[in-house]
Amino acid sequence: MNPTVNVDAVPDELRNLDKWLVWDTSKERKRPFTWDSSPEKLFGAKKHTEAHHLTFDEAVAAAEASETVGVGLVFDEDDPYVGIDLDGCNIQHEDGRVSPREWLPTLRDFDDKAYAEQSPSGDGLHLWVRDSEIPDWWSNIEKEGDEHIGVEVYQKWFFTVTGDVLEKLSAGEIGTVDLEPFLRECHKSLKGVDPLADGSLSDYDASDGEGSQDSENHTSDEYDGDEWLERDDVVQALTHIAPNVSYNTWRDIGFALVDFFDEKAEAAEVFEKWSKGEYSDEYDDPRGAGWHTVAKERADAMMCGAAGAVGSDRTIGWGNHLAK
Repeated sequence: MNPTVNVDAVPDELRNLDKWLVWDTSKERKRPFTWDSSPEKLFGAKKHTEAHHLTFDEAVAAAEASETVGVGLVFDEDDPYVGIDLDGCNIQHEDGRVSPREWLPTLRDFDDKAYAEQSPSGDGLHLWVRDSEIPDWWSNIEKEGDEHIGVEVYQKWFFTVTGDVLEKLSAGEIGTVDLEPFLRECHKSLKGVDPLADGSLSDYDASDGEGSQDSENHTSDEYDGDEWLERDDVVQALTHIAPNVSYNTWRDIGFALVDFFDEKAEAAEVFEKWSKGEYSDEYDDPRGAGWHTVAKERADAMMCGAAGAVGSDRTIGWGNHLAK
């Protein structure tokens, strides 16, 4: 994955925002960082904490100081931007050509209205538009059986920025796009369901638990996977899971926390508090798979990271799906 940024290709209107952070490909988990030039060092950042934000030049300086560091931009409800993340939409050919995968609908609606660039991996695209409404029925989606292919739309998030521009789409100024036709086709392509057909969305909701989100979710920090999540996001998800689940589920949540947190002590703290019901107002039963007599011994074993153990491949993205 190449984190370098083509500085000159990034639009001035984005460069002029003082909401930049950096990220590091050498870290096991994607997360945003801020940077201190004296001494040159990265520090973990909360993406919507203003004190952690950098100017574009500061972020670029941090990226230039390390071969593994790239830059990214925070946007939220105070900004006019909507970010569209198209995962796994590109085919990279040996001769250097890039072509779209069959599932990707036409991007003609974005011609000369969006800032469009390839993601750091080269397998996806990021599109930036402004003053564009996200349909009320929209929910971030992924292809069944392949979490690396999907479409996510945000008004409040953190996007990596590469400057690897798609010249055919990108405009001199970022403009407004009617997103509904494009997102409708994405939904039909990846889910096989027309979200606007009579009754189809309600049937879809009932069949697999996904479907529409209310407008609040479009601007929240929720995400189906584990990219850019912070501790508060994880704790919020755990409030929706009572710890008196089956032992296997309890165990798997423990392994997911180990995978997510850089420090095992932090994973252990969150796991114990959740297991004791401290994150759930509705949990008052100390029996079952919560924190019972042998829980600490088993939790300690999980925190040691028993590679290859049943459930040890769980990630926090799996936990987020469980919380829905």
